[in-house]
Amino acid sequence: MVNWSISDNLDETVRDYLSQIGQENNISTFIEKIVREKLFELQIEQIKQRNQLVEPTEILTAIDAALAHENRT
Repeated sequence: MVNWSISDNLDETVRDYLSQIGQENNISTFIEKIVREKLFELQIEQIKQRNQLVEPTEILTAIDAALAHENRT
């Protein structure tokens, strides 16, 4: 298990919120879900930035090729 430090204010805010929705015992699950969602958002933004210089038809062709490959296996 990893211990992380957060501000007392944030800890109290999260615990208050979870208490309001009846999930006061699920702080680890809540934090893990939020972190996973944020990491996913950041990855999507990186992909969007990387693909700005790529023609949409080239992206669609690559998607079609990947799907066709998956359907064959």
